[in-house]
Amino acid sequence: MSLDLFSHRQGLKKVNEIFQVNMVSSELRNCIWNQISSFYLNYDKYSERRAGGYYFLSANLISILQYYWDKYFKMPIDEMPTRWDVAYKIFKKYILSASDFAEFYDFIEYLSRYDLRNGLLVRVNEQFINCCNAVFLDESSAYRFVNNKIVQITDPIEIEEIECAFDAFSPSSEHLSKALIFLSDKQKPDYKNSIKESISAVEAICSHISKSSTLSEALKEIQKNGKVSIHKALLEGFNKIYGYTSDEGGIRHALGLGDGDNVDFEDAKFMLIACSSFINYLKVKIDKAEISLSEELNLK
Repeated sequence: MSLDLFSHRQGLKKVNEIFQVNMVSSELRNCIWNQISSFYLNYDKYSERRAGGYYFLSANLISILQYYWDKYFKMPIDEMPTRWDVAYKIFKKYILSASDFAEFYDFIEYLSRYDLRNGLLVRVNEQFINCCNAVFLDESSAYRFVNNKIVQITDPIEIEEIECAFDAFSPSSEHLSKALIFLSDKQKPDYKNSIKESISAVEAICSHISKSSTLSEALKEIQKNGKVSIHKALLEGFNKIYGYTSDEGGIRHALGLGDGDNVDFEDAKFMLIACSSFINYLKVKIDKAEISLSEELNLK
C-alpha cells in the first residue's frame, strides 16, 4: 500500500469518490453481480434443461423476473424471455450499467427479500445480505444493509467536514490524507493506523497554536487574548473526547497494547470525521482570535 498516492496529493480523488457517495464503481458493480449470480441465477439450482440443450427458467425465476420486467424494466410482460441465458444477460447488463445508483441499490434490496423456496417476498436472505455488506465494506461503499434495509452510513456533511479539513492546515492535511488512505485501502485496510493519523492531524495544528500537542493547551491559547470565548462545558467536552483518544489509557495508547484488532471501519471513520471537525473548529477560532502564525505554517 502506498501512502503517497498521486491522486490524493493532487486532490484528484475526492473524498466522496473514495466513500462512493451517490455513485457505484465498476468494481463494486462486479462484486455485487457475482453475489446476485451465485445466490439467485445459478442455473444448476434455478433452471430446467429442456430439448435443444437450453436451460429454461424455473417457476421461482419466472416469478422474480416477472416483477422486474413489469416494475423495473417496464417492458411488455408477453415479451419476457423464458430461456435462462437470455434472462441472465438482461439482469447482468442492468446491474453492470444502471446509470442511477439509487436504482442499483433498490434492485439489491428487493432481491434480499425474495424467498427462492416459495417465490414470495416474505423472507430476508441473511446470507445474501451478509455477503453484500462484506462487499460494501471492501469496496468502501457509503451504504450498508441495516435492519434489512440499505441505508447510507456516510453523510454528505461528514464528507464536507473531511474535505474542509484538508484545506485548513497543510501539516494536518498530510496526516488526514494518510488516515484516509489507511481507511480506504481495498487490499489491506489499516484501521489502527488510520486512527493514529487522524489524531496526529489534530495534534499538528495544536502544537503550532500553543507549542504543545494537547488540545486543552491549544484552546487556552486561543482564548488568551480575550477575543474568543469558549463555554466551559464545551471546553470540558472537547477535552474529554480528545482524552478518549490520547490520554494514558485512551484509545491510541490501548492500540499500542495490542487492542488494535478490536477497531473496525466504523471506529476509524468516526475518528477521521471527528478529528476533521476539530481541525475546522480550531481554524475558525484561530481566525477569530487573530492569532499570528508564521508563514511556514501555511495556514490557508
